[in-house]
Amino acid sequence: MTVTHDEFAIAKELAKYCYGNSQKGPGSHWNPDALTDNCVFVCLAYLLGMTAPELSRISGEAQPINGKPMKEGEIWTLLMKVKEKGLAHIFQMSTTPFQYDWKWAKDGDMILYKRPNSYGHCVIGNADFQRDVQHSRGGPSDDTGIDVSWEITKENPIHKTILVVKRFRPHSEEIRRLDDYREYNFSPVPLDVPTGADVVDAPDVPDVVDVPEVVDVPDVPDVPDVPDVPDVFDAVDASTGTISPSMVAVSG
Repeated sequence: MTVTHDEFAIAKELAKYCYGNSQKGPGSHWNPDALTDNCVFVCLAYLLGMTAPELSRISGEAQPINGKPMKEGEIWTLLMKVKEKGLAHIFQMSTTPFQYDWKWAKDGDMILYKRPNSYGHCVIGNADFQRDVQHSRGGPSDDTGIDVSWEITKENPIHKTILVVKRFRPHSEEIRRLDDYREYNFSPVPLDVPTGADVVDAPDVPDVVDVPEVVDVPDVPDVPDVPDVPDVFDAVDASTGTISPSMVAVSG
């Protein structure tokens, strides 16, 4: 399987197959203005989860005017704008359809082939379906597209398929934010956080000072009891050598 991620080569093939595709129709949800010659623009918008006017507004690139399909340089610029806005991560073109990642793409890939009238065309599809989202039977209120699998046969096979590796599939709120700010950050602000709110830095917490260990105070020895001193000293009887209460010396 021959694969390339070269946007120049991809733009060249897309330009070749969108030329001459001027069939009129009622339009679709993805192509509400019912423009012609914009199959590449519409398919890319579809794979990014938005309408062609939304893709034009977000990317800043105008939709092709009826009868004037996009040229190679214009398609390359559109692809690069899509990557710059963070809508897609990479584009991968393959010469062998219905294999590997392209086969399992839920929304399909861009399919390039020639219609029975020999005009080139770009539609959406995978191994199970091939659908033209440029027009729907119900017009702008219908997002189903038109089955074109009968146009792709062994005699009229798929030329190339282009996988669009998306970063996200935007919802209405995300599309509104893209419109408001004209740019998309790869890490969008959560929807519950007011856009533009200043983030306050948390104050630095001072380091905790180590508390010195408490030194044990040595035990103070007990003070010995002082013996009681008598207030009055008994006199000693010289004759007997004993203390005689009658001979107490009285001071003062």
